[in-house]
Parts: sequence; structure tokens; C-alpha cells
Amino acid sequence: MTVSEFQYFLYPFNDNEYLPFTAYGNSAVCGIIRARYPGWPMEIVETRAFAPFEHDGYKITPIAANHKPDEEAHNLIIERDGRKLIYATDTGIWCERTFDFLKGAQAHALVIECTDGFKKSAYNGHLDIAECVGVVHRLGETGGLVADARVVTTHHSHQGGARHCDLVRALGKFGIEPGYDGMEIEI
Repeated sequence: MTVSEFQYFLYPFNDNEYLPFTAYGNSAVCGIIRARYPGWPMEIVETRAFAPFEHDGYKITPIAANHKPDEEAHNLIIERDGRKLIYATDTGIWCERTFDFLKGAQAHALVIECTDGFKKSAYNGHLDIAECVGVVHRLGETGGLVADARVVTTHHSHQGGARHCDLVRALGKFGIEPGYDGMEIEI
């Protein structure tokens, strides 16, 4: 969903007089929402890396991603009922502070981007296959993941030069599953 679509959740596009959900985002995202909808009836919560918050029974901890140099981009640790997911799209290779934070995290699942596939781009805010495998390996060695954690890639690009079957062959030998539209995983 884009910021411009928020208007469709409110009157006159429907009967809602107040945004029916809370918008969470870093300072840049929250600033864009506030600037586009000044005074509109909505709850906007600014998130910060490494500062957890609660939402609907989930503990969510933003972690610093390496995606947009001019703002604090976030990936998320999502926890509930003793189970933990690291959700890391649009990340690139994390900074040391993020890796340090994830030491011993014992996540049960990781969804991580592999945008560049076989063709590394000049932009360092995405991962190619080798970098993705390296990040997963480092998390495993430092206790960021439990031994049998499920690891699934997402955010694949046609510019990476890999079809789904190519990703299966390249990543499968490392215990990493390429994601696909409609995929559901249980954590």
C-alpha cells in the first residue's frame, strides 16, 4: 500500500471517520504521511531501530536495515507465543550494530530478500545470492537463528537473472527456500 492510498480508508471513500488501523513507520515515512494528510483522523506511530513496541499481541522490534542511506530503514523482528520471525526485505548487508543485536536472537524463521539473484548490482541496499547465503550463515553461527529455522527468500527481481527453479537449485543446497507469490509459512 502506498501513502496516497490512505485516503481510500476514510470518508468520503467509505464510512470510516477515523483510519481503521495504526500506521507505523520510521521518521521519514511518518513525515510523509503527516505532510500529505495534515490533521486527518489517523494514528501514526514513529518507530526507531532497536526500540520494541507492542501491537495486537505481538512484540515488534525494528532493526536497522542497510537500504536507504538518507533515512533509518527498518527490518523487523516479530514475536508472539515464544516464536520469533526476522522479516528482512530491502536490507542489503546489515551494519555491525544489527548483527550484534541479532546474536543469540534464536529466531525460528527468517524471510530475507535476494533481489539481485545472480547479478550483483552497484546498489548495496539489496542482496545477491552469495550475500544472502553469507547473512544466513552468519546468523546461524551467532545464534541469530535456531538450528532448524526456516529460511525463505523474497523480493526477487527479474534483473537478477534467476528463474524460480534457478533459485531453488542455487539456494536449496544451503537450506534456503526461494519464496513465491501466495506462499504461506507456519512459524
